[in-house]
Amino acid sequence: MDLISATVGMLVVWAAGKARRVGVEFNGLADQALDASAERVRGLIATKLGGDPAIRRLLTESQEQGEASPSARADAENAIKAAVDRDHQLAAALREALEGTGDDDRSRGPSYRTGSGGSIVTGNNNKVITKVITNVINAAERNKVWTAIGVIVVLGLIAGLSIWAGGDDSSGDVTDSPPLAGSWTPSDDTGIKTFGDDGQCTGFYYNNGRPLDIGGPMRCSLSTRPDEAGQYTLTVVQSPNEAAYKVRFEGADHALVYSSTGRKLYELNRS
Repeated sequence: MDLISATVGMLVVWAAGKARRVGVEFNGLADQALDASAERVRGLIATKLGGDPAIRRLLTESQEQGEASPSARADAENAIKAAVDRDHQLAAALREALEGTGDDDRSRGPSYRTGSGGSIVTGNNNKVITKVITNVINAAERNKVWTAIGVIVVLGLIAGLSIWAGGDDSSGDVTDSPPLAGSWTPSDDTGIKTFGDDGQCTGFYYNNGRPLDIGGPMRCSLSTRPDEAGQYTLTVVQSPNEAAYKVRFEGADHALVYSSTGRKLYELNRS
């Protein structure tokens, strides 16, 4: 099974729900390994293509029917292929997740973090840095001329790794605290909405123009940069439900929220 087809298949497996995955094997994975792999694939695609209509259709059909139609699969494959063709690091991250070899964000060191125009860093870079440092040290031991040069190189690599892993706030590529973090009062009088720095949120999932909470954790992610229209993409997931919205900020304490089709849903004022 090729990368694109496997990615679509794993998205269907994820959207169909955990109950439907019991006893199922996909891509050589089953049970907890399949759950973890499906969640990682879903996270990568949601971050990169969360607002894409083809992805939303694929997930919706899979949630409702336990399967997606051939046309929904084909459209999703085209969307993912276009993204992978533009971003080889995304392809590598998906391949790792599908093989069940990718670590979660707490253990993989530098993580895959991206939004609309955001930066991308894939895991396991520490191994490369460590190998280079080891080679420099071995060269220094064999030749004293290398000692001073080796010290400079090692220090430079350590400093570079720290910036790479932690992010450079001045670059604007990665934001540690999204501008939506905090408590907000909506204009539609549906109650306070919250957005935590850890991604936990409340009140942001809408269905037919009104908030819907089916119970369980709700997670929100905001693109790290606005699009050309000055709007951020807000992805909201409360499994099995998922939706994407557009957010335009007018100052630090006021924002407008739109549906994925551009219809204004409500305004927000920081509480």
